[in-house]
Amino acid sequence: MQESYKKYAAGKKEKKCGICGKTDENLVYYIKEMMYGMGETFEYFLCPSCECLQISEVPSNLEKYYGETYYSYQEPQIKELRPKQEYEEYYILDVGCGAGIDLCKLADQGYSKLFGCDPFIKHDILYDNGVQIKKASIHEMDQQYDYINLGDSLEHMDDPLEVFQSIKRLLKPKGVCCISIPVIPNIAFDIYGVHWFQLDAPRHLFLHSQKSIEYLCGQTGLECCGMTSDSSNAQFVRSALYQKGYTFNEHTGEVLEREFTQKEWDNFSQLAEMANKMQYGDHAKFYIKHK
Repeated sequence: MQESYKKYAAGKKEKKCGICGKTDENLVYYIKEMMYGMGETFEYFLCPSCECLQISEVPSNLEKYYGETYYSYQEPQIKELRPKQEYEEYYILDVGCGAGIDLCKLADQGYSKLFGCDPFIKHDILYDNGVQIKKASIHEMDQQYDYINLGDSLEHMDDPLEVFQSIKRLLKPKGVCCISIPVIPNIAFDIYGVHWFQLDAPRHLFLHSQKSIEYLCGQTGLECCGMTSDSSNAQFVRSALYQKGYTFNEHTGEVLEREFTQKEWDNFSQLAEMANKMQYGDHAKFYIKHK
């Protein structure tokens, strides 16, 4: 177990892991809501078996912690329609897509079979470019897809095992699912502990490890065929600002310029590059397929 896990823990409690189901004396952490500065603190615990860091109790009013200004709900700009020929039969599903910005970018590239789902949007969406988004969870989707994307959405879901079961059901036999998530252990948590900005309490319910992702694959007849660490210098910049008491919405250009020198920016970028090479950054993509 990483020394940083013990260093930043507030103690131990017996908890049952929501991933592997094991009950143990787990390290616990108390993490503040820092996006909007609501002033609330939430208990998380670390499973020593699968190394997943998870919230102890999911708030019953979770939707309250997103709000209408949450970044993924901003509507995309719809460009002029282009001929869609090359990718006509390539079906794509974006899970937790918000207002569908990434799907609309794919439409601009010539894809046409573009679908999304997000339970927190206000209503179903149908854009002029053909993108279709349902106000629904992954479990409510049907048909099969060549490519399923979970872009920074898995960590928001309270039923990871069932999500992987749905991925298996919806993924074509030769299809690929890309899961893009914050991961632990990582260099940012080692340095900043409970101020690591990707903890994002209480919206991030599960902070997965490579072990927990491989466990979920093994339980559902899937396999992880690759992992790429793609963290950026934000893991240091935003975490440092959290440590100084700035909420996420206060991370303005003026604050960034005032708080960090150019040398610090350069050091953060170099450190992020090194962490990615070592697969020890705070964010990664996992590529999942059928066994």
